[in-house]
Amino acid sequence: MATKVLWLVTGDQNALLAHARQIAAKAVAVRTDNPWLKDSIAEFHRYGIDVYGWRWPGVRPSNDPPNYYAPEQAAFVAGVLIPAGLDGYIADIESDGSSAPGRDWNNRALAQMATDFTNTIAAAGKASGKPFLFGLTSGFDFPTALPHVPWDAFLASCTAVYPQVYWRGDGGVSQAGGTPQSAWQRSLASWKTLGIDAGKIVPIIGQIAHVTPQSIADFGSLMQQNQIGEVHFYSDVPGLPAATYQAMQAL
Repeated sequence: MATKVLWLVTGDQNALLAHARQIAAKAVAVRTDNPWLKDSIAEFHRYGIDVYGWRWPGVRPSNDPPNYYAPEQAAFVAGVLIPAGLDGYIADIESDGSSAPGRDWNNRALAQMATDFTNTIAAAGKASGKPFLFGLTSGFDFPTALPHVPWDAFLASCTAVYPQVYWRGDGGVSQAGGTPQSAWQRSLASWKTLGIDAGKIVPIIGQIAHVTPQSIADFGSLMQQNQIGEVHFYSDVPGLPAATYQAMQAL
């Protein structure tokens, strides 16, 4: 059975815990602006479930929710969440381009900010005295589509990378293609350009609210064929069909 991680954007911690247990997840990945995250870590640990934080950090100060700007996010993770027992952190590094310049990492001038962000979190994780995961996620082809992101700065401390292997999303068929196979192959081709060992490229299936249970099972077959031992699911939302959770549990 694969190692599974269930992601959450915003939502109820009790529902997330119940669903993580239902699918036999090893961990949950919770966006760090959920106010209950810090105080929930011990409860997840009680059931043998690790807790990771994740966020798309901003590249400039803003009036967005607290701890959004990258230096503030790093300080919050290092100074508050890791001391509370956080087991890992996955940085979501993307770009909204000129439409939202405060969210645009596709800029080589941000290399020092990326290095400081990564070092702050990785150092605090190391100092915690227990294994700590530092990961990187982004769009399925962003390593090649966004060539000016300072990828090397984030990769310097990476345990693994997590391409967003989405074959369907809010708008229908993803640009990665409408099948698990096409989405995985296109993701793998882009992420390998960063010089990452294939064994450290871990898929995030999304968006699970829009994919069928059968396509999740199809991805499971693909995992077996390619000896992929870990899979993440984005993201837990209210109203997911029971068959979707059953398909995730079966992987």
